[in-house]
Amino acid sequence: MTKKKNIIFSIIFMSILIFSYFVFISKDENTKPVFEEEKNEKTQKFDYYYVEFNTLTTKNFDNIINKFDNKDFSITKIYTTPNPKYNEELIEELKEYSFDNINDFVEFYIKKLDEYKYDEDINNVNVYGVKIDKILIYTTRENLKSFSKKVDGVKYKRRIDNTN
Repeated sequence: MTKKKNIIFSIIFMSILIFSYFVFISKDENTKPVFEEEKNEKTQKFDYYYVEFNTLTTKNFDNIINKFDNKDFSITKIYTTPNPKYNEELIEELKEYSFDNINDFVEFYIKKLDEYKYDEDINNVNVYGVKIDKILIYTTRENLKSFSKKVDGVKYKRRIDNTN
């Protein structure tokens, strides 16, 4: 009798396995993976872009940057043109800055000017701010198109290589 029970149990178990396969494992023709993109759907591709400005300074930075509709962006670098009267070492230190926030950038800039005793230039930074020529930003082209319509004198281009 136990041999007969084992056979019946085995048949039932195999039936459950086969049923489970068809219900849970086999691929339904009408389903698709969750992350599969539609072929006609426009995807928003993030990339690095250089954005050039005519009027961006540390004083109006927040007002201008807040004109982005979509806040999905990250500013990674700031580029300036330091005064040509500075020595070459100071110019190299000030022309490019790895961005974290605008206040840290201003503090860094003033600290560097102070090291070289450019007191008058420190006063100018405090009053007028530092002119920012361009930024390196990680965002979508659509986000930049929308932004450039709101801010005059903005030009942007995609960074070609992985160097800054």
